[in-house]
Amino acid sequence: NQLSGTIPTELGIMTKLTALDFSGNQLSGTILTEFGTMTNLKYLRLFGNPLSGTIPKELGKMTNLLSLSLYVNQLSGTIPTELGIMTKLTALDFSGNQLSGTILTEFGTMTNLKYLRLFGNPLSGTIPKELGKMTNLLSLSLYVNQLSGTI
Repeated sequence: NQLSGTIPTELGIMTKLTALDFSGNQLSGTILTEFGTMTNLKYLRLFGNPLSGTIPKELGKMTNLLSLSLYVNQLSGTIPTELGIMTKLTALDFSGNQLSGTILTEFGTMTNLKYLRLFGNPLSGTIPKELGKMTNLLSLSLYVNQLSGTI
């Protein structure tokens, strides 16, 4: 598709929605904080848009979310620690953005996570030892960052 413009805030009142996919468009602006009210949402896919700004901490309220795909946007700032309570999440992809800061130690509590893709960001620091608690993890992609230290 070639959808453009910003994501309408009215989507936040669609509280029964279980999947939202606007990937591969030309949507601009920021990710809505109102998405945090969509507690039945299981799949949020906004990848491949020129979305900018930060990842809203309110997304952490989406505790039924299984997949969060925000890759290849223009997102910046740090990854909110509030996302660490999304324990049902099985796939998280923030690759190809401009996210900075460190990898969350809180990811270690996401024991259902199978795919964690954070490559292509200027993330720094070390790889948290807490990631070792992610016993269901099948794929961990951290390349093209500014990580340091030992594994």
